[in-house]
Amino acid sequence: MRALRVPLVVTWLLASPRRATAVKCSDVDSQGHLTIPSSETSIRDYALRGCRALVSVEVAEGVVRIGTQAFAGCSSLRSIRLPRSMTSVGDVAFRDCYSLASATLPDSITHLGHAAFYGCSSLAALALPRGIAVLGDRLLEGCTSLTSLDIPRSVVTIGDNAFYGATALASLSLPGSVASIGAHAFYGCTSLTAVEVPKSVQHVGEGAWWGCTSLRSVALPASLSAIPASAFKSCTSLESIALPASVTRIADQAFNGCSSLTAFSAPTVKSLGDAAFFGCSSLREIELPDALESIGDAAFSGCTALEHVRIPASVGSIGELVFSGCSSLAMVELPDSLTAIGLGAFMGCAALPSIDIPGKVTEIGDFALKGCTALADVALPPSLTRIGDYAFQYCASLAAIALPPSLSALGSGAFRECSSLRSVDIPPLVTALEQQVFYGCSSLASVLLPPTVTAIGNSAFRDCISLQSLAVPDSVASIGDSAFKQCAALRSVVLPHHSNFTNIASSTFSGCSSLESISIPSSVTTLGTASFAACSSLRAIDIPDSVTAIGELSFFACTSLLSIRLPAVSSLSDQLLQRCTTLESIVLPGSLTSIGNGALRGCTALRSVAIPASVTSIGAKAFSDCSSLSSLSLPGSVSSIGAKAFAGTGLRCVEVVSRSTGRWEGAPLLPGSKAQAGVCGDQQRAEIRRFGTNRRGAAGHRGRGAARSRAGLVAPLGLAGARLDLVLEQRQSHGQRRTGSGGSKRETFKQMP
Repeated sequence: MRALRVPLVVTWLLASPRRATAVKCSDVDSQGHLTIPSSETSIRDYALRGCRALVSVEVAEGVVRIGTQAFAGCSSLRSIRLPRSMTSVGDVAFRDCYSLASATLPDSITHLGHAAFYGCSSLAALALPRGIAVLGDRLLEGCTSLTSLDIPRSVVTIGDNAFYGATALASLSLPGSVASIGAHAFYGCTSLTAVEVPKSVQHVGEGAWWGCTSLRSVALPASLSAIPASAFKSCTSLESIALPASVTRIADQAFNGCSSLTAFSAPTVKSLGDAAFFGCSSLREIELPDALESIGDAAFSGCTALEHVRIPASVGSIGELVFSGCSSLAMVELPDSLTAIGLGAFMGCAALPSIDIPGKVTEIGDFALKGCTALADVALPPSLTRIGDYAFQYCASLAAIALPPSLSALGSGAFRECSSLRSVDIPPLVTALEQQVFYGCSSLASVLLPPTVTAIGNSAFRDCISLQSLAVPDSVASIGDSAFKQCAALRSVVLPHHSNFTNIASSTFSGCSSLESISIPSSVTTLGTASFAACSSLRAIDIPDSVTAIGELSFFACTSLLSIRLPAVSSLSDQLLQRCTTLESIVLPGSLTSIGNGALRGCTALRSVAIPASVTSIGAKAFSDCSSLSSLSLPGSVSSIGAKAFAGTGLRCVEVVSRSTGRWEGAPLLPGSKAQAGVCGDQQRAEIRRFGTNRRGAAGHRGRGAARSRAGLVAPLGLAGARLDLVLEQRQSHGQRRTGSGGSKRETFKQMP
């Protein structure tokens, strides 16, 4: 007899008396109700996900499982009745069922998947099964209407984020069965007022009660050895906490932002993490245990009410920003064991009047005592080798500081704006004064530099308005930009005679309004931009022949300067001597080829200038507003004169000897203009002689060639605004008929108003 072959699918159906229901959203009746029949084993994954028509569900006896996301997003679902046959609720099963107000879970359930009731924002009451051992991750996250919950004694583990954001949860009792509380388990439970952690708990995850802003009391068991990171961060109502003797470590940010915490005691703690008590603005006293070995960065930063702290002898170093911003801290006791003070350790401790640095400390970190405005007394140890950048900046009450001989490094801005500091002696091991080291020390009157210093940084003594004299040792090879800028009382400076000292940098002595004279060493080759600008008392300056370049504005507004001799430079930089109102004479070198824009503008006492034959260009406004200028010699080499070069001068009469070309910068030398013949009086006659070259190219002779007898030289010569008469002297070109025995013909024109 032939064997009967049964198809595989039929075999499976015959072997399986029950199967997962194929229930779907279309099965919901007109009232929004759905009954899951007892003939089904489980509700399949995603079965009714997003079914907005579903209002109520009754699951019949016999169904044992609800699948993953089976009812997720059923936003109209208000009630659900589960049978005693139910043993498992899948992951995210009721996620975002916003209308679900209550649920009773039968004791037969032994598994609740993660995020099972995530986002059920209307859920106000929930009865958990008595046999459940694990409250999964994110189980009730975002259940903002849940006010209380009875956790069964069977629960051993509370998962990560289990009650995250349950903002209405006001009371919660943890049974003695709980051994582990996950990370952020109660994060943001803003109505929770008290926590009692049972002694069964061995582990608490980070941020467990972070943001529980109504939490006032906490009882921790002796079973804990550490307070985890951010455990009570931003619990702004927490006023006190007693740590059990078993706790030896407080992790990073554990109590960060607990702004109501007034006292703290941890008798057995060995380690305080970073920012452990950051921003605890009501914390007035702390008792650090003798067992303490390390204090993390910013551990007590921003504890604005903290008045006194004693650091035990077991601590070897203070981390960065540990007590920064503790604006009421008036007393600090540092142990003899201390070897280093970290970056910004006491920055902004504005009430701290004194500090005694222990004898083993070798380094005071950057910004360590910045902004300690009441600090008047500092004792530095003989072991100290380095003071960091801006370590004492804004210590406005610090009048004296004794730097130990061991000191070899003084950081940038170390004493910047210590406005009461009167004197300082730099130790011999210091080889460089870094930038801004004494910037703004307005009372500093005495500075002693050792012969070991080789460099003075940018703005090192800027705005030291009480400094009257300074001897820079010959060991110094460089002085930075603005090093002595605005030292208004500085009268005497001795510059180094070092072969490598070649540059007086930009604005080095700018604004030194009391400086009357200065001798520049012969090693110097460059004067930087504005190097002596606004030195209003400077009467004389000896510039050596070694100088080959002088920057713009170098002597700008030196209003007492009477005369100056310039070395062999090739150009008179822009605004070089602008507004030197007392300058009567200037000697220009034969190497000069250009006079820059506004170079001598506003030199109102200047009467005459001899421009050497090497000059080819004169910049815009070069001599403008030189109201006393009455004599100027222009060589034939000049081919370019900028706009308003002589505007506002006192020139009244100009004699111009034309070149054979009769042109200037492509424009006619004397283009047509309104002019009439006139004779310059002897007393009002001033001459601008333009010396050309003869046909052989020999300098110093007047060029030959008939100039056009037309006025209009005012604009090309930059003479607009000058009051002048034009005296035009012409010579006939070689081979032409000469006038008279002298071969010269002179025509006089008077400029029309």
